[in-house]
Amino acid sequence: MSFLNTSFFKNLSMAFIANLVSLIGSTVLTLILPKFIGVTQYSYYQLYIFYASYIGFLGLGWLDGIYLRYGGKFYDKIDKKLFSAQFRTYSVFESILSIIIFILTLLNFPGYEKEFVYACCCMCIVIYMPRAILHQLLQTTGRVKEYAKCLIIEKLMHIVITLSGILLGRGDFEWFIISEIIGRFFATIYIFNVCHDIVKTKPYPIKKVASEIKVNIYCGFVLMISNIASMFVIGVIRQAIVMCWDVETFGRISLTLSISSLLLIFINSIAMVLFPMLKRVDRYELENLYTKIRSLLMIVVFSSLLLYLPVRKIFSLWLPEYAESFKYMAILFPMIVFESKMALLINTYLKALRLERKLLFINLTSVGISIMLAYISCTILHSLDYAVMSIIVALIIRCILAEIILKNYINIQICKNILFEIMLTTIFIFGSWCISGLFGFVLYLIFYIVFIIFNFKQIMQFLKISKKYCNENR
Repeated sequence: MSFLNTSFFKNLSMAFIANLVSLIGSTVLTLILPKFIGVTQYSYYQLYIFYASYIGFLGLGWLDGIYLRYGGKFYDKIDKKLFSAQFRTYSVFESILSIIIFILTLLNFPGYEKEFVYACCCMCIVIYMPRAILHQLLQTTGRVKEYAKCLIIEKLMHIVITLSGILLGRGDFEWFIISEIIGRFFATIYIFNVCHDIVKTKPYPIKKVASEIKVNIYCGFVLMISNIASMFVIGVIRQAIVMCWDVETFGRISLTLSISSLLLIFINSIAMVLFPMLKRVDRYELENLYTKIRSLLMIVVFSSLLLYLPVRKIFSLWLPEYAESFKYMAILFPMIVFESKMALLINTYLKALRLERKLLFINLTSVGISIMLAYISCTILHSLDYAVMSIIVALIIRCILAEIILKNYINIQICKNILFEIMLTTIFIFGSWCISGLFGFVLYLIFYIVFIIFNFKQIMQFLKISKKYCNENR
């Protein structure tokens, strides 16, 4: 476990701070924004966030190829002229793509609100995508400090302008979408300055880097499709809700999803640091780490489910117009468990082992299951309860399938743990949805304590080894 050195924990601390700022921003948007703008206005803002989350895939796998091929390398060792040429080519390509999308949007005339949302997504492409290739390179090569500062600048600007709008009495979704874009703009300026040695360096001629671009796209295309499929696991059901109900229902469910996903921000801060580190360790060390990290992670994420009751009470009092939709937190809260395991452990391990084709299979299979569940719950049954339940079912199936496939490549024992986690999740949903209140909370708490006892040995081993390596590397 040689990667558990001072550098690792410094990077982790910086990533944690960045994601803490991101959490504050998400809390502002989740807790405060819906209080001061109407349900319809907030729903269009959520629609923008939903569509903007997919713009990173317009790179056709280019960035994903860089992520896979350069993971574990050091920034100072890379060919700056090579990346300068890629940066410029990529920026021009994405700008042309955004213009094409904008023209197609104007020709479609879907109505002012949606036209504005699509136009802002196009603007976001022009601002964000040129920075994305540099941002990806910083993360991939372990320059987490600069990567994290970029996130901090983006979120702080977004928070400041959003709060300013609230203080000025703005109730239109346009202000809050523009504030998000301005945050991205300032972060882009910062990262251009950080990577000035790439931005200002005279690039190789395009003919000389064409083969490098081709290899990156070929290598990363599978991972990009896999990432799209991963987002579609939930996205398909969210889109089905828009189609079968209305944008207001979509906004209410999206708010509940946002609340349920807040802890994932911290999980992502660890995954950000973990990938380049795991690329530098041998297979035996990977196997030795997996079970121990898994046990500690599950203890943390299952403990977060204890927050369900107070969080629902607080949000229901604060946002009474959304109170009816908050009942779905009983079903959606456990998504923290399975999304965390996928993001931190399974995805990271599959990428480090260069098993992106297996990851693609996992995510495509899960999307197929999600489509089937969405069709049954939304079209046949037309039940919002079943539609929301479909989200957690699809995530559980994906997580189980992924871990079973990973088991074929590293020597890990998972069967008992999977059964215990499904049982604990079922008890939580049953206690929160069917029993509810204090009795449901106590029921889950009893089984959670049993879960801690079951994993206690693995947790103590991981903490002991971590302490040892921290002392050795001071």
